[in-house]
Amino acid sequence: MMRRYIFFLSIVICTSLAARTSTDVDTLAKMALHINYFNRICPQEKVYLHLDNTAYFQGETIWYAANVVNASTGRYAASKVLYVELLSPTGVILKQQKLKVVDGRCHGSFSLIDNAVKEAVEKRGAIGYPSGYYQIRAYTRAMLNFDDAGVFSRVIPVYKAPEEEGDYDNPVMRQYSGKEPNRPKEDKQDELNVSFFPEGGHLIEGIPTRIAFKATDKHGHGVEIERITFPDGTELPVPLQHNGMGCFELTPEENEQEVKAWYGGKEFSFSLPKPEASGYALRVERTCRDSLRLSFSGRGMPAGRMLAYTLVTQGQCFHVDTLTIGERATVCSLPTADYPTGVCQLTLFDEEGTIYAQRLFFVNNGIPTENLSVAADKGTVRPFEEVRLSLKSSTPRKSTFSLSVRDAADYGTAYRDDIRTYMLLSSELKGLIEEPGWYFGEEAGEQDGKAAALDLLMMVQGWTRYDWCQMTGVEPFSVRHFTERQLVVDGWAFSHMKEMPLRDTKILVRLTSPDRMHRQETTVVTDSLGYWSVGLQDFEGEWDLYMETQQKGDRKKQKTTRVRMERASKPGLYAYTPLEKWLPEYAWNIDSMLTVEKAEDSEYQLPSDSHLLDEVEITGRRKYIDYYTFKAFDAEKDAELLIDEGNYTYKVEDYLRAKGYDVSVSGGDVGDYQTITTKLPTEKKDSIEREWKLIGVRYFYYWAVVQAATINNTRTFWFVHEEKQNRAAPSYYAGYNIDLAEVKSILVYNDPWIYYTFPGLTEQIPSEYLYLITTNEPQRGIVYSPGMYIVDITLNPSRKRRNYVNNKSRYTTYEGYSPVVEFYAPTYPKGPIPGDKDYRRTLYWNPEVTTDETGRATVSFYNNGYSRAFTVSAEGLTKEGIPIINR
Repeated sequence: MMRRYIFFLSIVICTSLAARTSTDVDTLAKMALHINYFNRICPQEKVYLHLDNTAYFQGETIWYAANVVNASTGRYAASKVLYVELLSPTGVILKQQKLKVVDGRCHGSFSLIDNAVKEAVEKRGAIGYPSGYYQIRAYTRAMLNFDDAGVFSRVIPVYKAPEEEGDYDNPVMRQYSGKEPNRPKEDKQDELNVSFFPEGGHLIEGIPTRIAFKATDKHGHGVEIERITFPDGTELPVPLQHNGMGCFELTPEENEQEVKAWYGGKEFSFSLPKPEASGYALRVERTCRDSLRLSFSGRGMPAGRMLAYTLVTQGQCFHVDTLTIGERATVCSLPTADYPTGVCQLTLFDEEGTIYAQRLFFVNNGIPTENLSVAADKGTVRPFEEVRLSLKSSTPRKSTFSLSVRDAADYGTAYRDDIRTYMLLSSELKGLIEEPGWYFGEEAGEQDGKAAALDLLMMVQGWTRYDWCQMTGVEPFSVRHFTERQLVVDGWAFSHMKEMPLRDTKILVRLTSPDRMHRQETTVVTDSLGYWSVGLQDFEGEWDLYMETQQKGDRKKQKTTRVRMERASKPGLYAYTPLEKWLPEYAWNIDSMLTVEKAEDSEYQLPSDSHLLDEVEITGRRKYIDYYTFKAFDAEKDAELLIDEGNYTYKVEDYLRAKGYDVSVSGGDVGDYQTITTKLPTEKKDSIEREWKLIGVRYFYYWAVVQAATINNTRTFWFVHEEKQNRAAPSYYAGYNIDLAEVKSILVYNDPWIYYTFPGLTEQIPSEYLYLITTNEPQRGIVYSPGMYIVDITLNPSRKRRNYVNNKSRYTTYEGYSPVVEFYAPTYPKGPIPGDKDYRRTLYWNPEVTTDETGRATVSFYNNGYSRAFTVSAEGLTKEGIPIINR
């Protein structure tokens, strides 16, 4: 199929351009041909994750299966390593998994339990991440060469764990903002928001142009505009609207024009894009199912100028032609019967590569799909009872897909993609598409209306997945991230002082397993840019990595070097949109469920001979249990990435500033006895005076400490220690000045009362003096906010540091493939266990279900203790790239 399309392109070029021999024709043809050359050398890849559920509660596990494909062919991608990351609401990477891709597939899971920082777990236990909107994203390294909008991303709501176990009917979202300002702030949405998109991208004075618009409410949902008018009262007809998208025609004038949109009985004013005095306008109209009418109009441009247009779909150029646009519109017909189904990009350009018009449209020549039917073995299922499902493919052959059976209650957001709609539509556009499956529905009599609505969706896109200028060679494109066909450790070697690349320099690379039983070692030579790369044998988990530069000549004259690693490269962060965070009211859609009836609960009372244990009241001291008491930072892990980014010296104060804390370092204000005691009640003064001679000097010293480096204008106590040796000595109080490479973890306490029970503080400052900390009265003219931060810094013993950089070598760690965890589902072969409570919301998850040669498969699982209906979701791809979904 691929060869057929390239041959088609060659025929068009030959027949269309053969009669012309100018240099311009050659240049235009070379640009078009370069697109397919670029796509062959630098193909784009797509990743789709099938999740077991649409939303989660604290402490649950996210299970996912990944499909990794070549964006042009839909077949297995060249990349064999996939990165999947779980990000906090503020944009911090909480967990990353590195998975081996086999036949375009891999799978993994994220437990929503925070156990990353050992010191935090010791204090509050391993607890669920706080409620909020988390992001899960997936990409191959090769995808980082292109726009981050092509990375798979989904915003997932994580609700608070229900107060009564198993009571999910009223989910509560308590958003935790944290301190890290990593994620850009969300744009505030008005009651009505309207964006305008001239067809082709430009408004040209005097040329009638269609203008598409997208109207949304404050939640990001598309809304219908009642009417659009100009200030003079002229009303513009809007014949079709869908999900807030519509279109009207306008002949733009010289000046910027204002329009009024009516919504909810109110009037809102918006400005259209400013018209241009000269340029080209484009119109694309569908004349029939297999043909398009292209119209090009120009004004104020040189007469007789030769232009060209290309049609690119899935990164491949399928058509190119030249044209000369005169005073009248140039019209041509484009048959699309031989085009693959998908988003197509039309670009009008000149011999210099200047783009004059660009527009997306959708070609629908049928969507091949392998459908799965699902049938249960019984009509009534009881709690804790076994359920068998029979699956049958519409095509009798072996195929593999992932399968999720979950409770029917859906607490998710507006995401409604499946693998078919994502691969064909959502991955080609930017942002969340409302109800993408609707455009491909097969309801009788609605095909024409859906095609028109789909065209509106194409017109309101201000982004294209495929950068035409890069693909044609008009703009330079450098391959920064290479395709990983195996585990790879790579990076750059630089001179220390001027950060100059070290070319032709040997790098010793040694990987050692934690138990020291396995080792991989080799040497590699850097290229002209100082880059080096080493392929590795497969292994799992974290190994120790040692790198050393080996220069020629006298060792005493050798340059001091630094080694950075490629792993620091990550997709960028974006601000959540209101639609991604929109939570619909809880409701069941019976039509989409595999419905099973539940027997009366009275049938499942505990046997008469069973014995319930007495309730026990626990009176022991409770650990800190949430994120609102302190925040834990895995400084040791973060230090590795900072070094990879070139930050070889990074102080704790800089690290905390990057986390969102306002750290202000000053000399402090020790004050004196009189100044301090005048603020205390009489009984406090007497107590201090009795002990003053014994502890006064120490008090003054530590009083200066809590004011020497404040956080958010609040006194701060910096407590520094190792695991086994307390180092909170006077000479070591300046914890904010410690190099981050020495630090294992940092806990920042922000509860205004927690310091009364913090051992490191009460041992150094008598409780009598902590009274002043709760006040905001000025001392020596300085007003501090009440309370006090405590920064608990745990240092790494020098022999156990995972990060170390010296003149010519570097110690760090390297992650191999992430171990895969098997989904656990309890079994009840003899009925429910007395007293057992099973509140699983995902009853069954299998990332690798394979049918036999007849296209059939059978799975079984046990019901939980409360579900009344199930939703079944099956998704996958055949080796030919055909989507597999259940109907």
